[in-house]
Amino acid sequence: MLNTNKLKVGVIGCGVVAKNGHLPWYHRSPLVDIKAIADPDISRLNSIQKLYHVEKQYENPEDLIDDPEIDAISICSPHWVHMEQVIRAAKNGKHILCEKPIGIDLKEVDDMISSRA
Repeated sequence: MLNTNKLKVGVIGCGVVAKNGHLPWYHRSPLVDIKAIADPDISRLNSIQKLYHVEKQYENPEDLIDDPEIDAISICSPHWVHMEQVIRAAKNGKHILCEKPIGIDLKEVDDMISSRA
């Protein structure tokens, strides 16, 4: 029997990395639904929403991370906030794809790994 459930993805950061490397591929996949986007820049949010018809927009990435409808999160934000977002997402039981560099130093990466839910 064919599983028709799609992975509900949220993307944090609507800059170049998300626009070129994440969103187009999610949009093309029959297995994914881009459910939400987050970016403090409202013009970027509006642009991405119009392009991909995304249901939810958040200026605050924490709101996206805390959204119970989201299964997986692409973290395309600036690298200096990756640790905070990865740890919050892990504690919320999300699948995580984090852009590089994953952290500022090895301690941050170790903290992220040890935070698994």
